Amino acid sequence: MKTATLAALALPLLCAAPSSVADHLYRIESGGKSRSYLVHTPPNSNAPLPTVVLLHPYDASAAGFLGYSGLSAVADAEGFAIAAPNTAYGSLGNWNSGGEGPQTIDDVGFLGDMIDALTTQGISDPSRVYAAGMSEGGFLVYRAGCQLSGKLAAIAVVASTETQEDYAATPPQQVYPCVITHPVPLLHIHGLADTCVLYEGGIGSGLLPQRRQSVPATIAHWRKRDACAAHITTTQGEGGLVCEQNACASGAAVRLCTIADAGHIWPGAAYFPRSVNAQCGGEGSGAIDAASAIWSFVSQYQLVGGTLQPAPRILP
Repeated sequence: MKTATLAALALPLLCAAPSSVADHLYRIESGGKSRSYLVHTPPNSNAPLPTVVLLHPYDASAAGFLGYSGLSAVADAEGFAIAAPNTAYGSLGNWNSGGEGPQTIDDVGFLGDMIDALTTQGISDPSRVYAAGMSEGGFLVYRAGCQLSGKLAAIAVVASTETQEDYAATPPQQVYPCVITHPVPLLHIHGLADTCVLYEGGIGSGLLPQRRQSVPATIAHWRKRDACAAHITTTQGEGGLVCEQNACASGAAVRLCTIADAGHIWPGAAYFPRSVNAQCGGEGSGAIDAASAIWSFVSQYQLVGGTLQPAPRILP
């Protein structure tokens, strides 16, 4: 991983309305490029804090996604920080997630450098750093779970899948290895009516129609990597919500929540940019609040000396 140097300190975010007075824009040099990330910290909080790295979808930005995801409100209530990076090409760019995205951009290296910078600055507790993302952001979360597991205690994805293989090749070719240093707890939330990132895999609709791996295949990979037990506990909620969970090695869990009739959405969000459902089918859903569900899941875990352990309850 390349070493990052801090290029600017806590610059006020002027290009978009910040979610709170505690939002600041930072820049670092990583991979020979100037990269930016937005940091949200709860008012009157005492750093270092547990931190969620929040990766935005395609056709979005760190500021926009931080706004409509609702995660800032959860962070303020629960006492954790959010680090929301931007792609190398801004809001219309996408991430190098392996089988998709700009292959010349080292986004995994950038995330690692950003996490190191957050720790050096005293913002983040290195034992409690997590990653979450939607759609293309989720693709990179899966890659980070594989290649940055030594820095991440748990991961969560929404409306996404794993892009470890390049399906443009016949047969599909593996783009990056997945060698985790500890069992990586995973929460995956997916609408079954999503036509952009199809639950059953294949070529979806939307702005970036490519052949992709199915969600069940992705979950199966992570259950194997995490040495999960065969027994699955299933729970059902309102609005077509079904969640399945395995208990895995070192106290980890792999949890899959699906929502019947939901499209390519961040469940529980008050609004979405543009007309996502017009491209990706399905409906919005309040069957689960993704922001709250993600924090409830990932906050159970911490890394101590590289070993996954239960995390203490952090009071704001």
